[in-house]
Amino acid sequence: EGEGMQKVSWGDKIKFSEQDFNDAVSAYIEEHEGEVKSTVAAIIWGGFFIAVATGLFLYGEIRLVMVTRESDALTVADKSETEDFAKRKERRWTERLWLMGAGAALMFISLLVILLKVCALISDLLSTMRFEFEGCFSLVVLGSVAFTLIWGMFLAGLCWCCTRPYTAGVLLVLALLGDCAIDTEEEPSVFVWLVFSALVGYVWFTWGGQLVDEKPKRDPEQATLLP
Repeated sequence: EGEGMQKVSWGDKIKFSEQDFNDAVSAYIEEHEGEVKSTVAAIIWGGFFIAVATGLFLYGEIRLVMVTRESDALTVADKSETEDFAKRKERRWTERLWLMGAGAALMFISLLVILLKVCALISDLLSTMRFEFEGCFSLVVLGSVAFTLIWGMFLAGLCWCCTRPYTAGVLLVLALLGDCAIDTEEEPSVFVWLVFSALVGYVWFTWGGQLVDEKPKRDPEQATLLP
């Protein structure tokens, strides 16, 4: 196995004519119809569960944003939080934590299954063309982690853009940088982005409040707007 095969990895430029490629794909589909259908089914089901994961994440995030805005309004109006409201806010934080974790786990697993099936199919197809695709498993795991984090940061940034704009901006910029890292098709670039994002996240959520105060200020003139 592997004798006479040209080793290739993700991002390598493979030179062959378009007609040869189309012929190889057509022949492969005819000979491996079951595997192709299985991969398509995995993509469809994976896409469905990714949508469910997105819904879970958004549900928890939006509900937390809403209760945070209520708390901000009380602060601006110089009114104290009631005991019931404080308990509700605490429940929303706990709820968001579980939904975020469940959504991220479901998205990661869905992406992992999709990419494993696609990667296996591509490897099998390339083998019929005398190419040996390397690094499939590491590519799939790294890609699943990166895509999950990028999508989570993007959604969180959108949800918080009107309530905590600086934090939302940091998340959206990190998501954009992550997308750029993936577009390079180089694993080191994705690793650098992961480390950079972890450092930025730690610094921002540890000391960001000292650099930029996003929390609302007391405004007695607004007190008449709330009962």
